[in-house]
Formats: sequence, C-alpha cells, structure tokens
Amino acid sequence: MVSQYSNSLFRAALTRTERIHLCLHLLRLRPTPAQLKQWNKDCAEPHQTHVTKGWTEFLKELAPPAVVFDESREPSDKTEERQKLLAQAYDLAYREEQYVNGEIGL
Repeated sequence: MVSQYSNSLFRAALTRTERIHLCLHLLRLRPTPAQLKQWNKDCAEPHQTHVTKGWTEFLKELAPPAVVFDESREPSDKTEERQKLLAQAYDLAYREEQYVNGEIGL
C-alpha cells in the first residue's frame, strides 16, 4: 500500500501530466517476469500474479484505484471520478495486453 508520505513526494516531484504519462508508460511497458527480474537484478521469484495473470493485473494489484488518490486532499467526487478513470485505464490496458498477446482479435 502506498503511504501518504510517499504519495505526497510523488505528487510534488511530478506534474499531473507527467504522472499520467508515467502511468501510461508503466501500463504499456509489459515486461515478462524474467525481464523484470533481470532489469531489477533481483534474485527473488517473480510475483505470482505477474506470472499467472500478466503485467496489467500485477500493477492493478500493487496500485489499485482505491489507494492511488489521497482522499484527504481533494473532494470525494473528484477522488471517485479519478478512481473510475484509473479503473478504466487498467481495463483498457488489459484488453490491449490481450490483443498484443494474440488472445483476442479485432
């Protein structure tokens, strides 16, 4: 879970546009578990969700829409709208991942 402190640092370091671009970049990165392990020079076993359900579900599990936005800093209607938009981005990324993997066609 993202702590309030680290979330505040993340917000201060990046503009809204930069955060959106980063989110989209991470969603479209789609490394395999082996690639991620190599990039991180990690000796731990890959996360089970990444192995069985793919990159998008792995990211969604790590950063679900409910924990990404700091509800104490903004009105609840804005928070709910942003959570819905992130959920839609995850859904679209999942469908794109399925298409790229040949699991669905046009």
